[in-house]
Order: sequence, then C-alpha cells, then structure tokens
Amino acid sequence: MTILVTTVGHAFWFATPENEWKQLFWDYLPRWLLVDDPKALAGYYKGESDLSTLDILSVWVVPTLSWAAFMTVLVLVMLCINVILRKQWVERERLAYPITQIAFHVTHNTKSLFSHRITWLGFGIAASIAILNGFSFLYPTLPTLPIKRIGGWRGFGDLFTEKPWNAIGGISMSYYPFVIGLGLLMPLDLSFSSWFFFIFYKAQLVFTSAAGLSSLPGFPYIDRQCFGAAIGIFISVVVLNLRHFRGVLRIARHHTGEDADEPISYRLALWGIVVGLALLFIFSKRIGMSLWLIPLFFAIYFIIVLVLTRMRAEQGFPVHAMENMPNHHILVDGFGTRILGTNNLVALTLYRWFNRSYTSNPMPHQLEGFKLSERSEIAPRRLFFALLGVSAFAAVMVFGVILYIFYTYGALNMSGGSGWATGFGGRVFNGLQRWIYYPTEPNLYATGGIVFGLLFSTLLMFMRARFFWWPFHPIGFVVSSDWGMRYLWSCMLVSSIIKWAVLKMSGPRASHSSW
Repeated sequence: MTILVTTVGHAFWFATPENEWKQLFWDYLPRWLLVDDPKALAGYYKGESDLSTLDILSVWVVPTLSWAAFMTVLVLVMLCINVILRKQWVERERLAYPITQIAFHVTHNTKSLFSHRITWLGFGIAASIAILNGFSFLYPTLPTLPIKRIGGWRGFGDLFTEKPWNAIGGISMSYYPFVIGLGLLMPLDLSFSSWFFFIFYKAQLVFTSAAGLSSLPGFPYIDRQCFGAAIGIFISVVVLNLRHFRGVLRIARHHTGEDADEPISYRLALWGIVVGLALLFIFSKRIGMSLWLIPLFFAIYFIIVLVLTRMRAEQGFPVHAMENMPNHHILVDGFGTRILGTNNLVALTLYRWFNRSYTSNPMPHQLEGFKLSERSEIAPRRLFFALLGVSAFAAVMVFGVILYIFYTYGALNMSGGSGWATGFGGRVFNGLQRWIYYPTEPNLYATGGIVFGLLFSTLLMFMRARFFWWPFHPIGFVVSSDWGMRYLWSCMLVSSIIKWAVLKMSGPRASHSSW
C-alpha cells in the first residue's frame, strides 16, 4: 500500500502542458479516490507542513477510508477462500508448508531443535558469514565472502557478447544460507524444478535469438507462458478438489455441523465471498471499469493469488513477486488498448498498486497462519477476525504514517526526489500516457504464449500423475521468469544437490529426520 499512497496525488501534481495529462485522462480520474487540492499537494511534496490541520485532513480522509475499505474487502475475500481450502490443503493433503515448519519448531520444539549439533553448526556458519561481511562493510580492508547478487544486478549476462548468447540477459548468483536452508525443507522435485526451469527460460531466449525470432517484440513471451502455466495449475487444483468443494456446499446448505472446527462456518465463508466480490465489482464500476472487464480482471487476479498460495504451501519459496504476470499487461496483450478504451486503462492504472507485484500478498500468509493455528491448537476463529481487523487498521495506518513523513520532510526530498516516493507514480501514469498515445491491437502471439504455457503445464501434471519418477513440477515453470529466481536459482541448485545426496546415501526416512 506504500505504492498506492505515492500515486494518489501524482497525476495532478506532475501534470504539465508538455505531458498533456490534463487533456488525456484527468476527466476519467475519480476525485473521491485521489487528491487534487494544490495546497494539500504542495505540503505533501515539499514538506515542512502540518498534516493535522483541518484543511489538509479533510482532503485526505475520503481517499484514505475508501482505499482502506477496498483493501479490507479484498482481504476478507481471501480469508473466506482460505477457510474453504483449509481442511483440504492442511489436514487432508497435508502439504509441506516449509516456512511454517521453521516457525513451529522454533516456538514449540525448542529443546529438541537446539539440542542438535547440526542446528548450531548451521547457525554458526550463517552467523559467521553475516558477521564477517558486516565488519567488511564497516572496514573495507577486511575480506568479504560474497553470498548475494554476485555479479551485481545484471549478473554475468554482460560476459556474453556474441549472438545468440547475448540474448541470455541478466543471470546472477547468490548463496543466501536461509534460502538454501528453506530449499532443504522443500520436496526435491520442487527445488530441482525451480532452477531447472530458470535455465530452460534462459535457453528459450538463446534459441529465439539463434532462430532470428527476437525481432518479434516480447517473443517468446515467457511471462505469458508462465501465466498460462498458472491457469493450468489453477484448473488442476479446482478439478482435484471438486469432491471437497461439493462437500463444502453440502455442509453449508444442510448445516451439518461438520465445519465446527473451521475459523468461520462454510455458509458464512461463501456469503463472505459473494458479498465481497459484489462490493469489489461496485467499487470497480464506480472508478470507470466496464462491466464486461470487471469479472475478467478479478478472475485473473484470484487465479494468480490462489496459485501463489498453493505454491507457498508446497514450495515455500521466499520470494514470489510474480511481476511477470500483472493483470494490466495480460489484459492489454489480450485486447489491446484501443478496445479497452481510456476509462478501462485509467481503472487498470489505479489498480496497479495491488497487482503489479505479489511479494506481500496476504493470502499465502493467511493460510500459513491457519496451518500454524492447527498445529499449535490456537482458536482459528479468533485468528480469522484478528487478521481481518489488523488488515483494516493497517490500511489506515499506512496512509497515516506515510503522510506524516511526507508532510514533514517532503516526498520530493525523499531518495533525491526520484526514488519510491515519486517513482512509482511516474511509472504508472507515464505508462497510462503511452497507452493512450500509442493505441495497440490484440497481441495474438502473447495469447499463443498463454495457450502454450497452459498446455505445457498440463503435460507436466499428466506426467507427474502417470510416472512416479517424473522430476519436473509446473510450479517451477510458473516462477521461472520471476525476478527473484534470477538471484536465487543458484541457492535452489545447491539445496537440491545436498538433498539429493542425502537421499541417495541415507534414504528418505533418514533424510526426513535430518531436517
């Protein structure tokens, strides 16, 4: 939500005769969600102003409460979906939830965990590296042990200067101890697939250049392939859980009481989803989104977050920005900006704050919380309402804290005036300007990438179901082009080699006790 706050007044403060924002899209901007008061914006961007004055507060109160209400409803829908999924994923399928394993053992099995020598060995190695690098930062004459982004943000891509190898792009290496440790808790096929499909993604780029297809903008549309794979996983989850969903409907309809141990009843959860989606639809219609686009937009969004939640439950990968599949790119590729029209483009721009990146999406964490509550015998109902209440409170507090900082110091004075305080607003509204300036038609090649990803993930899931030894998991393909994998693929490589070696030498039972 920090990104949201920085965009609320951006379109009005940075409008100039040169960029023509006023003529292009001011008339489409919902004033009740944004701030256009020159005096209020002057204090926001220049600083040395008092936020507590009535004139300033009155300008911000409606946008703050409106966006906070939207966020709360969005969180409510996710919570209700997790209530429906909890029993199937947590108790019946008993998915791995690697991240929750650490939290549970640290808080509940302290004596047994810290009595193992290997635990202290791991702590010692990680702590020694961190201490050495910390002192090296303070005293540059000391040696350092590089473990993160070796080669910089670009990595080793610059070493490849000849075609077709120069198409490989950024490829960096990292050896974070905590990521390697998490990889040891993952199923071996998932940790293996994570780095394998990253290399597969890079191989596609090289092959495209060698075949002379790189002249097609965006080809081979890796990001759209990943979204297609996400659709395939979503379909498989729905199909494989149909029996559970039918049971949920039966329990909700007949009040059998079989959901007594759930955070809320299935009946209430279903009503929460229906009412929540209705409110999201009304909100979207009020900001100018067309009726035909609203269900499609939220269908894409919830497909991604459900797959993300499944990915965390199975894989526990610590970084899942999923910036390779934002809603607005998928819809613009699918329909083109000419068909979408300015009203929908403005609505997509206003919504970019919660779907440009899924790093902090709450749905996976909610289900992990339910998993921990089940193992820790914490009342799930109390956790449900605590999560909902804290989310509503935090949505308002984010506005309050950031506004206080900016009215004190000035957004233009933060990070030199070009960092996150103003940079995200510039990114989204400059993007809107380009959409309007240069209308596009539907991109059939990108749609083809989605279809290929769907078919490819379906093939992977079929092979996994048919052959026990099949090592390739479609989740690895979904995250292959995500920016996090660019820096963490080498960690997954190390952890999968270690786990394979332990399995080979000691067998599954011994390796399970080792972690």
